[in-house]
Amino acid sequence: MSQYKFITLMDRISQTQTLGTSGVAGLRRLGLQFKAANIVSGSAVFKVQGTTNGADWSYLALIDNLANSNSQTLARVLSKTLSANSNVLMWVDEGLSLRAIRVSATITTDGSYSAYLMASE
Repeated sequence: MSQYKFITLMDRISQTQTLGTSGVAGLRRLGLQFKAANIVSGSAVFKVQGTTNGADWSYLALIDNLANSNSQTLARVLSKTLSANSNVLMWVDEGLSLRAIRVSATITTDGSYSAYLMASE
């Protein structure tokens, strides 16, 4: 039976940051939860980068739960904007073998933002 890991990458940040780096070598089914709270008029744009060697980082297209016109393909996005108190789940394509990921949040005005990683071993 698979064991699942839950890792906090960002915890209630309120300023633009790139952090939340986590090693993911050997982990499968990488999922991310982005959360926004205490928003009056602000927003945050979340982006995720991955690396295979620990030095060269590339932005990842995440699988989103967006409705799309082609029911045979998954919707992939390079960023996710949260502009209301909410949370979303997104997934990394299972075919990617990554050494590490990191999350950035570009924040405007106000709010408190968090990011969490879920993965199976």
